[in-house]
Amino acid sequence: MKETFVIEEKKKKTSLPNPAHLLKSHLLKEKQTLVEGNVRIEIKKLSAEDLKEVMELMERCGAGMNRKELLTIIKQGFSFGAYIERRLVAVGFAELVIFDEKTGEIYNSNESGEANALLLHEPLIPIIYEGKGIASELIDEREKEGKRKGLNYVVAELNSFLPVSDIETFVKEHGSHLDKLYLKKQYSFLPTESGGIVYKLLNV
Repeated sequence: MKETFVIEEKKKKTSLPNPAHLLKSHLLKEKQTLVEGNVRIEIKKLSAEDLKEVMELMERCGAGMNRKELLTIIKQGFSFGAYIERRLVAVGFAELVIFDEKTGEIYNSNESGEANALLLHEPLIPIIYEGKGIASELIDEREKEGKRKGLNYVVAELNSFLPVSDIETFVKEHGSHLDKLYLKKQYSFLPTESGGIVYKLLNV
């Protein structure tokens, strides 16, 4: 299955993804294709075979993660990459967790039981590829995969602290590009002691 999107040109952002949230592709049946001018950007699921190229991209962007931990996340089957002319230019990792909507707590599924949610890591996108709709599509693809696998939620941790009231106005005026994307995609925002999280029900 392949879809084609026409993306309007946007001003490039100057902020890099936070590495703290980061933990040549083979042909896949499902993929998305973005059209940015005359450049085609393909969104495809990552596999263990992509590990070397993923780590090279992370190194170029100054981000780091333990190789074993990264491989474990990719093998879960919820992480996606963006490709231009078969070259990996951006990644969006995701891993299985347990999410308690009442408390806003996120637990490691390996320690606490069966997973009910997908934790989205902040997309790793070099500055030259920002503003092309890649972050939005990486969110969408991970959402769709979580829903297809029967998970109840997608969640993500935010870099900024949220106020206890009037969160929507705060995000619109002071939120990052990614925060505003989550707001546009109708995620719920929840303040926490460490900053904040966003979450969205998948099977409603």
